[in-house]
Amino acid sequence: TAFSSDSQKGTNYSDYEGSIVEGYVHNYKTEIEKMGVEVVEAKLITRDELFQIGCEASINGCKNAPSFIYSTSYWSGSAYSSNDVWIVDIHGSFNIATYTYSNYLGCRPVIVLKKSDIVVNVKPVANGSLDEIGTIVTIGSEQFYVVGTENNNVKLLAMHNLHVGNRVENNGTVLTIINPTGMQSASAKGFLWD
Repeated sequence: TAFSSDSQKGTNYSDYEGSIVEGYVHNYKTEIEKMGVEVVEAKLITRDELFQIGCEASINGCKNAPSFIYSTSYWSGSAYSSNDVWIVDIHGSFNIATYTYSNYLGCRPVIVLKKSDIVVNVKPVANGSLDEIGTIVTIGSEQFYVVGTENNNVKLLAMHNLHVGNRVENNGTVLTIINPTGMQSASAKGFLWD
């Protein structure tokens, strides 16, 4: 499973800590640090962070959030219950799903960096400001959206899901990934379950 297994957490399958997904995010953090920036934190976006950016549980949607929030389908890092995790999907849904749900939910990390370590691509809507939600930030070959700031740090959401243990879409056909890179990929769609 993407989240915890019996041997890891007893029956609490929705725990992010100690999960396969957490391992992918940790490895991604290491790869980003190899590009010369210090990653203060790496994780999945939380339910509360999604609330702050415009997702609403009362309507089960993120349609009031910027469209990049639902540009792909992915797991959040927040459990709803022992078997359920908050998710966002490409249709703008913000809901819960059992940890075994679908092959179409990916791993889309948030990294937190010091503002001084960032190179910003100018984006007309946000004018390239690190204080503007949606500003595109490039680190090496990876791109991110600003989803928040705190003190001298900025929270960045990966533009795409990670190319890890998941499936890819090729001209509408879903295929198994061979030789996953662990980096972002526009074609990475979701996990293949154990």
